[in-house]
Amino acid sequence: MKDFNQFREDVQDSRERALALRQKQADKERQSQQQSKGSGAGLHQDSDGHVSSASKRHQLAKQGRLQGTTKIEVDEDIEISGNQYNKDVSARQERDKKRSQDHVDSQFYKSDKVERRQMLNRRRAANEAYDPEVQGRSQIRKGGEGGRLYPAKKKSTPERRRVKAVGGGKTAPVEYKDRKDIGKQRARSEREQQPQKERGSKEVAQSYADKVKAERRAKAKARIAAKSGGTHETGVKKTSGKEASKQASKLLSTKTPEKPVSPDYKPQKASGMTRSERMSQQRKGESKLKGIMKQQETDKYKSATGQNPDRKAKTKILGRVAKRMAS
Repeated sequence: MKDFNQFREDVQDSRERALALRQKQADKERQSQQQSKGSGAGLHQDSDGHVSSASKRHQLAKQGRLQGTTKIEVDEDIEISGNQYNKDVSARQERDKKRSQDHVDSQFYKSDKVERRQMLNRRRAANEAYDPEVQGRSQIRKGGEGGRLYPAKKKSTPERRRVKAVGGGKTAPVEYKDRKDIGKQRARSEREQQPQKERGSKEVAQSYADKVKAERRAKAKARIAAKSGGTHETGVKKTSGKEASKQASKLLSTKTPEKPVSPDYKPQKASGMTRSERMSQQRKGESKLKGIMKQQETDKYKSATGQNPDRKAKTKILGRVAKRMAS
């Protein structure tokens, strides 16, 4: 808003100066017209040396062609408002935005041009490196490191994530040993079982058919034997409804003998405590027992090693104590 007010004041000052200048020029024109009427001459000479009539003096003064005059740039009828100022600001922002976008597009175009040139250079280098005739009738293969037939697929040392301790609280990537048969091509017969007969021969087809037939015959025999012997295919013996009911009746009719009660048995007397009080007392006893066992295991460790247990030893001691408590 401050910039707009300043701009408005500047426009007002320029308008006032223009009006004063026009009034002064109008006074001069009237004086010159009076002189021309008295003398009968109405010709004036402009800055370019051309002669003009008094009627065109006002137009020449606007254009600044007469000596001692300036060009009028501000029209009297223009009214500057807030809307016009906002329009001017918006137009200027649009111009700046278009200029920045054009700059970005030009930079992208330049980078694409450089990439296309680099790709073309790589293709030319590839075409120059190998003769097209040799490329068409040969296989050029690049070997790997250490006499390998193909490039190594394992990760390099910085890429490995698996590490091992090397001492002093430091770790290093794990190094793998190379195989002894690097650079040697193993025959297919050493890696796969080779056919003993020709492909598609009648002997092979007959042997496969006989194998399938034998498997089917064995399964059929097993089903027949299970059905006739009263057992399932899995070997579990089948039982009919009558047999099952007989076995159930037999199990229910036989009573198990009662175990004799020991004459020394004495029922436990009522403690008079609630369940929560009994559980609390039991937990306190277990906690005290656990402390005694922990002290025993610690003393045992000290007597065996001659030093206090470290963190790892304490973990082992707690494991032994938990095992003793569970037994």
